[in-house]
Amino acid sequence: MKTQVSVFPYKVVSVAVLTIVPLLIAPVASRAAETSTSVDQPSVSPAPQAKTAEPDYVTFNVEFNNEAGAVPLLFQLEATRCVIGNFPHVQTVNPGQTPSFTMKTVNTGRCQNVNKYLMWNVTPKTGAQTKPYRVKFIHGSNPDWGTTISVDGNIPTSGAVQTATCNGKNCLNPQWFFGTSETFVIITFH
Repeated sequence: MKTQVSVFPYKVVSVAVLTIVPLLIAPVASRAAETSTSVDQPSVSPAPQAKTAEPDYVTFNVEFNNEAGAVPLLFQLEATRCVIGNFPHVQTVNPGQTPSFTMKTVNTGRCQNVNKYLMWNVTPKTGAQTKPYRVKFIHGSNPDWGTTISVDGNIPTSGAVQTATCNGKNCLNPQWFFGTSETFVIITFH
């Protein structure tokens, strides 16, 4: 009998502890839940927005100025995003020529509040095997809506972009022209 008596108090104590512990922990757990974020629903900061809203469409009048150029330039459209218009897909611009076209950026549907661009591979026709370089028209948020002309790749000595202006102001990368109304873009080659 001694064995039963000594075991009995231990069972009562452990049942009592197991019954009391949840009552002590519940208020602490509920207080912690009130002051912290749920693992299932993490807090997310809103994405940064441009300071000014972009209209549904922005019109661009673009000119490739090769008046002072020494060589013909072959433009081949490589990529486009959220731009519509009569921009060239494949075009050769000879020295002395300044072809122009009109295009619009689209800011509706899947194109709303995303950067828009056109990217051409430009190959100067020098007679030798010349690798193309890239000319990219970008209309995006930086942090306001603006436009820049970016040039990269193997830029040749003859047929390279000399200047880019947007409404008469420098917009050759890293410069940006900030505006969301009709814009006149002139890309000059030498």
